[in-house]
Amino acid sequence: MKSLDLIYQHKGYGRFPYVIQRLRAGLYKQIPIHIEENSSKRAEGLFLSPEALAEAATFEAACKIRFRSFWLQSSAKAKTPINACLVFNPQEAYYLDEKCEGTTGPIPAGGWLYAMDGKTLISEEGAHYLEP
Repeated sequence: MKSLDLIYQHKGYGRFPYVIQRLRAGLYKQIPIHIEENSSKRAEGLFLSPEALAEAATFEAACKIRFRSFWLQSSAKAKTPINACLVFNPQEAYYLDEKCEGTTGPIPAGGWLYAMDGKTLISEEGAHYLEP
C-alpha cells in the first residue's frame, strides 16, 4: 500500500495487526485490530480489552483469541466458514481452517482492498499495509 488517505490511517487501516477477509477472488476486506485503551475515537475494527491482554500469555496470543472469536461469529452468521486470516507482519498470517485449527502462511496481497463497510475502496493492487 503506497499511500492511504489520512482518514483511513486514523481509523487504523494499513497497520499491523489486522484481519483480512476474502470476499471473493481479488476482493478483500481489512479489519484493523486495536488495543482498546490506546485507540482513538475514530478507530474501526476489532478491539482488545486490557483484561484480554492480561489473560493472554502474549499480545500475539490475545490477537489470535480475538480473531478466533470473530471468525466463529462471522462463520456462524454466514452459515459457512469464512475465508480470513490474521496478519502480524509482511511475511506471516494466521489462518483458521474449517475445523477452526490454525496454520501460518504468506499474507494476502493485491486485488481490491475495502474498508470494514465492504463498500469503501481503500487500495488497489499491492500490499495491504503501509510501508514503513
